[in-house]
Amino acid sequence: MKDLIIKVKQKGKKDDLTAEMTVEGDLTISQCDKFRDKIMEVIESHPKIEIRLQNVENIDLSILQIIASVKHTLGPDKFKLVVNLQDDLKKLISNTGFTEMLYN
Repeated sequence: MKDLIIKVKQKGKKDDLTAEMTVEGDLTISQCDKFRDKIMEVIESHPKIEIRLQNVENIDLSILQIIASVKHTLGPDKFKLVVNLQDDLKKLISNTGFTEMLYN
C-alpha cells in the first residue's frame, strides 16, 4: 500500500486561478478525511480546481463520492477531472456507475 500523496500547484492568471491537485497512492476510506480536508482547503482559496488522479494503487467508493460531490457543487466550468488509471481501476469505476458522472 502506497501512502496518499497530494501535490497542489497554481496555474492560470490571477483573475482565473486554478488549483491543480495531483493525487497519487492509496485512495481508500482510510485516506478519505485527508483527501476531503485538502480539497476543502484548496476550494477556499481557488475559484477553480483540477484534480489529476495518477499512479493510484487503490480507489474506493468513498473517494469517488467526494469527487462527484465536488464536481456537482462547483459545476463543470469550475471543476475538471483528469484520470490516468490502470485498466483494473477503470473497470472498478465503471462497475460502480460513476463513469459517466466523473468523466463528463
